[in-house]
Amino acid sequence: GMTILNDSQLLSVGWDDTGFFAKNGKHQPGKLDIGAQPTSISTGKSITAIVTVKGLLILKDGKASGGIIPLKYDANCVCVSKDDQNIFVGGNDNKIYVYTSTGTEYKVIDDAHLKPVTALAVSDDGRMLAAGDARDVCVYSLPDLTPIVGKSKWCFHLQKVTTLAFSPDGKVVASGGSDDSIYLWSLEQHSKRIHYQFAHRGGVVGLTFKKDAAYTLVSAGRDSCVVQWDVAADVKSKFA
Repeated sequence: GMTILNDSQLLSVGWDDTGFFAKNGKHQPGKLDIGAQPTSISTGKSITAIVTVKGLLILKDGKASGGIIPLKYDANCVCVSKDDQNIFVGGNDNKIYVYTSTGTEYKVIDDAHLKPVTALAVSDDGRMLAAGDARDVCVYSLPDLTPIVGKSKWCFHLQKVTTLAFSPDGKVVASGGSDDSIYLWSLEQHSKRIHYQFAHRGGVVGLTFKKDAAYTLVSAGRDSCVVQWDVAADVKSKFA
């Protein structure tokens, strides 16, 4: 995984249990000893969370604030809130766990998903959380975590959801999956969707909307490609 820190450094973490820093296209001195194989990484404002096969590691401005916090379950994905107040972790036990920025668990969503939670994303305004599993994409309001879109509504992926992204205006959720597909979902008209088949052969592994263009989507896949999609016309015709 990769994330951008608040000083614009790029932090990449790999299966060699190590994190490396880069800025302006150049490697920076030093490296991060993660202490375990990472599974997912996310940054809010100054807090970065890494879930590993051994637990949760929390960084402050790119530096570890302590050791790995053991978890009672296998963690698949992580997302830090925009204000650094919450860390959301998707579990292999079908639950979403919520932690403080220091790693204290204080809430669990334990009945919303039927399959392991494999992807998480927070909207740019910090008011919504999207979560994906082997079938469903669900959306929750923040901070109360009440369902906006519950299970069995956005359930058209044929294999697990691997990545999620909100549009800058918070009106559209994009999901990518191991089924090679990208879906766009309308938060204003829940019954409508846009489907891009065969987006990446082997599966989609990353999605994000460009911040300087409301409906320009960037995707990465197991086909070794990064693709930029102008979806503005499709969103206007389908969701308007």
